[in-house]
Amino acid sequence: MHKKIQKIILIAVALSAFLSLAITASAGRWLAMEQREEYKSGGDLYTNGTLLKKKNEKTIYYIHQGKKLRVPHSVLQSSLKNKQIIEVPLNKFLDQYEYGGVLTHRMGTLVQEKGSNTVYKISRDDKKQAIPSYAIFRDLGYKIENVNLTPTGEMGYYKTAKNITATGMHTDGDLVSFEDAVYVVQDKELYHIANPFIFQSYGFEWSNVLLINYKEFQAYKYIKTLPYAEGALIRAKGAVAIYIIENNQKRNFESGEVFTNLGYQFKNILDLPQNEFNKIKTGRSMGFKDIE
Repeated sequence: MHKKIQKIILIAVALSAFLSLAITASAGRWLAMEQREEYKSGGDLYTNGTLLKKKNEKTIYYIHQGKKLRVPHSVLQSSLKNKQIIEVPLNKFLDQYEYGGVLTHRMGTLVQEKGSNTVYKISRDDKKQAIPSYAIFRDLGYKIENVNLTPTGEMGYYKTAKNITATGMHTDGDLVSFEDAVYVVQDKELYHIANPFIFQSYGFEWSNVLLINYKEFQAYKYIKTLPYAEGALIRAKGAVAIYIIENNQKRNFESGEVFTNLGYQFKNILDLPQNEFNKIKTGRSMGFKDIE
């Protein structure tokens, strides 16, 4: 079984030689399956999951359903560390968004406050679940190196859920693997990550993938397919046209000028094989009318 997960990792490493990272992450505000609702309140210039900041200002915001959420440094480091931060060309591009509060750690993140011995896992509803013993931590396959340290007092902002005591099934946000396939767990369901491109679009890390056995695999209710992350930048390999994922569709930028005027960078584009690119439905174009 270990050889199988190594095979998956090797495939991803080989692909990363010509892939750039375009990363958006996961939970009530994270996974694309929860981001398909239309929103018209506030700004809608940038897609869900975009990170924005103003020139000469340190505060970073995460766009979600037409609102901007302030991103704490610890959340940026644990869940969004490889994602592009767009410096808006004009302040009005950010000012159009209503303030929506503070972004929490993404579902499934392992966190520990500085000076504390307790490790928590963030649940789907933004609550903290304590892992009460190292034995449970170990039996679930978690690794010390994947625990994120947070400032003292930060976990006080999270409501408390029941401790994690069972080790027979993994919980929301865990990445699991069975027979060469990789999934993310949510609400006792498995969402299949069909290829490394989708995996990369979320900024998942291969070191977080946990091997499960047949008994656990059979215990999950359904298997669904995880779409590309909101805000991922893509194009067909060898092509010029650039697209952005929004509401599970690809929207093309009408020109390179539109792309750069919005603050995007070419280094963050995922180059997909043509057959994989063709599977994604095409939405309306992104033109100058969208940024006037």
